[in-house]
Amino acid sequence: VLFYSTEIPELVHLADRVLVFYAGSISAELGGADVSEEAIARAALGSHEPGMPA
Repeated sequence: VLFYSTEIPELVHLADRVLVFYAGSISAELGGADVSEEAIARAALGSHEPGMPA
């Protein structure tokens, strides 16, 4: 099932796996315990993981 939403809390509660797009490309593929509001928001804004070079 493909599900689209701009509501991050909704995605966290409904999805087992999340693909986040930024600037026309997949910026993150999150699954399992990695699906969190913080991780989705960071990827949606084009930010990098803490400690990773920009």
